[in-house]
Amino acid sequence: MQPTPNPINPPHPADRSLRAVFVLVVLVLLARIIYLTCICGYELVEDEAHYWLWAQYPDWSYYTKGPGVAWAIWLSTHIFGNAEWAVRLPTAIAGAIGALAAGALARDLAADAIDPARTNSVKMSVGEGLATPGRVGLLAALAYSLVPCFQGASVFMTIDGPYVACWSVACWAFWQAHVRGRGAMWLLFGAALGLGFLFKYTILLLVPGLIAYAIIARRRYVGERPRRSSPFWFALGTLIALTGLAPVLIWNSQHGWPTIAHLLGHLGMRGGDVPITSDGGSKWSPWWLPELIGEQIGIVGPWLVLAVLALRTPRRAGKTFLLCAAAPILIFYAIVALIAEPEGNWPMAAYATLMPLAAWLAADALAVRQAARARSQPTPGAAQTTIFFWRAGLGYALAAAIVVHALDHIGDAALALARQKWFHDAFVSVVHREPRDPAGRVRGAREMAAHVRELMILEESNGKRAAFVIAQHYGRASQLAYYLRQRGHGDEARFLPSGSQNGWWVTPEVYCAMHQTGGRRSQFDIWPETSLDLPHPELLGRPAVIITSTQPHMLDQWRTMFERVEPIPGERLRGEAKPDRSALLGYGWKGVPGITAKPIGTPVPTKN
Repeated sequence: MQPTPNPINPPHPADRSLRAVFVLVVLVLLARIIYLTCICGYELVEDEAHYWLWAQYPDWSYYTKGPGVAWAIWLSTHIFGNAEWAVRLPTAIAGAIGALAAGALARDLAADAIDPARTNSVKMSVGEGLATPGRVGLLAALAYSLVPCFQGASVFMTIDGPYVACWSVACWAFWQAHVRGRGAMWLLFGAALGLGFLFKYTILLLVPGLIAYAIIARRRYVGERPRRSSPFWFALGTLIALTGLAPVLIWNSQHGWPTIAHLLGHLGMRGGDVPITSDGGSKWSPWWLPELIGEQIGIVGPWLVLAVLALRTPRRAGKTFLLCAAAPILIFYAIVALIAEPEGNWPMAAYATLMPLAAWLAADALAVRQAARARSQPTPGAAQTTIFFWRAGLGYALAAAIVVHALDHIGDAALALARQKWFHDAFVSVVHREPRDPAGRVRGAREMAAHVRELMILEESNGKRAAFVIAQHYGRASQLAYYLRQRGHGDEARFLPSGSQNGWWVTPEVYCAMHQTGGRRSQFDIWPETSLDLPHPELLGRPAVIITSTQPHMLDQWRTMFERVEPIPGERLRGEAKPDRSALLGYGWKGVPGITAKPIGTPVPTKN
């Protein structure tokens, strides 16, 4: 006799389909592509422009990161050109891949939790209050697509979007290979881990979490022990992962391990590339950890509460897996925040599994409510609490979507309000500073470049030699390199003198003196064409437009490099949103003190 199908949540095979997840992911991806190509008015932010500049110099690795972000931008821009949307297209695609993997992982975890062949620890069935796997997967993909930090990572081309997508794919592949015994999935796991390392090294923090889960599962979930897969597949997947590490290791060994200095600099330790205080330590603050926690609440919202509530739910292998995958990176950066100043986006890969966990709890709570209503019973309090935070998180994510995608319009409204005297006076009296453009990071670079170009043309028209550009910060130097470029063969940008060469207009020379003025090193110091630690005889005696901070000692530093330095009219570039940056005109480049350069054409002494 056939069992009667449950009228509430029938557990038939279609409940495990990824069709709805796939449709959602494709629709979100299409919407993002339309937004980037037709609606988005954002100019490249500093890091985006810097990574674009990396892509003009394809290499095995770079000073601060692996080559993944540069390779992705290189591929996209060589197909579609150098428009802003083409630079950002890879991260939109990565967001879709990450959401699809998150949905597939959540679907599989939920399916294994209700499969009597896979567990004897869960007695509830779908109809008794557990969500169908298909619904869990759909809500997980939705949460991944909408959580504010991943929305931003899918619009702005930084390392975060592709890196988190690799993290998500690696988690799904691990579950398939280790738990379900599908040995060939170790290849995908190794590829995701190796590729993720090329974007961001901290993907290796996923490994201890997966090892911890394997140990916990063996001891606790007797009925859910993994199905054994062939050691051959595991070994081959490990080899693929190690292959992904090779480019970074080889490049660093050839360049004196600059990435190690960069990482030590983030920790404020000796041997790093960040200057430390005279007493031997960095400026420490007890507020770093609370600020990091507050930033996590800001970039995730109420859905973060659901991840915390998961600690109190009945232990299931899938939920333990999601927590284990997220724990190491959260713990690591909590420790870092005790000794160095962290950035809010550093632990965001944890949400590649915490968002599916939050969605799983919400799907179960919705199923409990549906079952209770079918029996004319009140919804349990725990389910009501979960549903409340799910809805609050959804509202928060939708509000964040407006901010992420319409920041320029919000900035216009804020500036219009700031022009009102009553608001301006009230703002200054409370905040003790002038109102700023909240969209300053995503616009103004094109206008600044136009102003710089005018100054360069003016200097050249006055009979002086060709002017070049030198910036104190790598971000501004990169933005100017992007927006000063002029259409040439393939719309490429090269570090060549301004003007016409072989019929093609090329980018004026742009240099960065961050390290030479007391800051940390950057990729500009690695490339021989731009490193000011090397002599550049072609620059001697030439004028330059200088983009610098307003710190008083900076003027004296620039005077050591030029025969004469004076502020530009107005002292600031048009479009400059940062109040601590100004612009100068330098006349007669002498070079960095201690770096000797002989003029081009100087006879080279020969031995008799």
